[in-house]
Amino acid sequence: MASADGSLAVAAQSRIAVLLRAPKGPEDPYYNALSVAGFQSVHFIPVLHYEHMNQDELQSDILSSDKFSGIVFTSGTAVEVCVSSLTEHERGRVTERWKQLPVFVVGKATAQAVRGLGLSPTGSHSGNAETLSKLIIEHFCPGVPTKPLLFPCGALRRETLPVALEGAGLPLKCLACYKTLPHPDLQGRLRELSPQAEVESVWVVFYSPSGVNFALDCVLKTFKSGFKVAAIGATTGDSLSKAGRRPDAVAKLPNHDSLTEAILECCI
Repeated sequence: MASADGSLAVAAQSRIAVLLRAPKGPEDPYYNALSVAGFQSVHFIPVLHYEHMNQDELQSDILSSDKFSGIVFTSGTAVEVCVSSLTEHERGRVTERWKQLPVFVVGKATAQAVRGLGLSPTGSHSGNAETLSKLIIEHFCPGVPTKPLLFPCGALRRETLPVALEGAGLPLKCLACYKTLPHPDLQGRLRELSPQAEVESVWVVFYSPSGVNFALDCVLKTFKSGFKVAAIGATTGDSLSKAGRRPDAVAKLPNHDSLTEAILECCI
């Protein structure tokens, strides 16, 4: 990351950041990175609400590691849903069994969630499903496993990874384990910020295509004009462009350092 030195921090002063996600604990890395970079205030507004589904089948699959050649996680939410499907006693058994198999992930945040289970993730440097699919194919080639990879995912998953693995002859079981819904407090929380947005420059950060689908219209109605938009990665950036709002900054990797760097470069 390009460090937030004096000149870059000055460029970011008099700005507020609106992060369309829930904070990850009291020391959220996005809050810390943007605050150090000179943003006067950083606000978290949850956009998404998750409803679990297919929990019995998910529990059965997670407890049956011998049926699979590995597991794939493309979001921290999928990891959390898997954990919630198990009893505390079952979690220990699951960790020991899955330690024998590869666990593939997209991004540092998902990798951190997997490490919390006592597992060792592969692919934390991959920024999207396309990059991860190439890594998975390289991992197994030239051989092809007879057992499928397990892919717990959201009901709104993209087909990038399944199509790539299918094309390489790698079997994959996709299991939708949660639905993504709009957060009920989204509009009200945005309205609370509108007076502040009238006197300060605003950066709004989107973290997923689902967030774009559920929140972009609300953001446009709330801030009307003069605000800038950032995306956590290329996939989310593409979703913004397709929705008619080209992002001003796109993080090269889905983490706080890369996002802050992309925003500061736009501020110079």
